[in-house]
Amino acid sequence: MSVLLISCSPYESGNSPDPVTPEMIVEKIQVSYETRNLGNYLECFESDFQFVLHEADLEYPDPNTCWYRDVDSIFTGNLFQGAYLIEFELEITQTFPWPEDSTAIGMICPFAL
Repeated sequence: MSVLLISCSPYESGNSPDPVTPEMIVEKIQVSYETRNLGNYLECFESDFQFVLHEADLEYPDPNTCWYRDVDSIFTGNLFQGAYLIEFELEITQTFPWPEDSTAIGMICPFAL
């Protein structure tokens, strides 16, 4: 399954002047899942961050294929609390400038959870 990550700032949360690579963000996300650390996970995303399921993974069109950081925080927090062990593989297969925001990038990230 793949997810398209939208509105990802190339900076750490709080718009630090030190740029962070997409690979660094993905690594922090993966480690946060494996250690079940919600705080570190949420630091990877700006408050307006949007997750969108890649259309290739949809059997039927569905208008509910995107969600924002606040919703993800609830579901991810529940997952972290209920899991004993999480194995998570996340990779970046494509990055591109986001057309509506010159400070944002899009990333296509297939994953296995």
